[in-house]
Amino acid sequence: MLFRSAALYNAARDFGACNTRSAFLAVFSREVTDRFAPTRMWLALARGEERYTLLDLEGKGDSQLNAPEKLIRDAMTRCQGLLSVAPRDKGNWISHMAAPLLAGDTCVAVVALEKPGPKPEYDEEHLRMLVLLAQAAAPSAVVVESMDQLRRDNQRLRAAGGPSLTFVGDSPAMKSVDALLERAARAGMNVLITGETGAGKEIAARQIHERSSRQGQPFVILNCAAIPSELFEGQLFGHEKGSFTGAERPSTGLWSEAHGGTFFLDEIGDLGLEHQARILRTIELGTFYRVGATQETHVDTLIIAATNKDLLEAVKEGRFRRDLYHRLAAFEITLPPLREH
Repeated sequence: MLFRSAALYNAARDFGACNTRSAFLAVFSREVTDRFAPTRMWLALARGEERYTLLDLEGKGDSQLNAPEKLIRDAMTRCQGLLSVAPRDKGNWISHMAAPLLAGDTCVAVVALEKPGPKPEYDEEHLRMLVLLAQAAAPSAVVVESMDQLRRDNQRLRAAGGPSLTFVGDSPAMKSVDALLERAARAGMNVLITGETGAGKEIAARQIHERSSRQGQPFVILNCAAIPSELFEGQLFGHEKGSFTGAERPSTGLWSEAHGGTFFLDEIGDLGLEHQARILRTIELGTFYRVGATQETHVDTLIIAATNKDLLEAVKEGRFRRDLYHRLAAFEITLPPLREH
């Protein structure tokens, strides 16, 4: 089995096109799946000697329970690819491979694969291929981790001192709003912010984010009124390479960029019913399909929505989904108009 140089070059090129962790993980997962068809796969991001953060690339939520921890630690400390094949019950076998992503002599991550079967599914040739793929991915892994850290640092700096993130006014109404923002941040529930244009809905959303447990994670804004309907799904969910004419490289999508942080849906009242259904499904399931994808993407985000419209009236008139309204309004805050600040 040969790992053709053209295939390796194409993989390295696709890795190099990624500028966020989520985009890198999507490409990496696709490359591994296409070449090795594992039942499970993990990426362990190094956090010091024998310490790592384990990402379950299959999104099954029990990565710590089922991961080959010893194989991962050994591959990380020894900085080399490792293969483990062992018999299971009823004559079945289980095969594991692990390969380090190296930056010089430093292991920045380890990819680990699992595949059971009636015979050993992986051998030394498969391991050699995995090591080559990990080597091709390593430079991009370093870059996207650094870029994500810079984004988080920039968000913290913006939140720390910018006057645009602070309400001006000390009226009783604003003191009441400040208390509500604090409660919303601690509750960790989806928030609906209503109020007139200019009342400061984005400022309120940012303050909830910065006071919450997601502080320092991404704060991503989607203006629901500003994206043309035909571009909405691609902007929101992203797309796979080749999914339509002109899609020369994969796109992460705004919702994936908000993973781990807060997704601010501004002007939610201007959203059409079709797109409301897609947003509702993603909120309920925590997963979605990128345009052209066959595998689901998992997201964990706090949703803050804002509007200057009367959503309850829109629900009565059939212009806004009642179930989506209740999903968004787990915690509702109405901002006083600017004249009352």
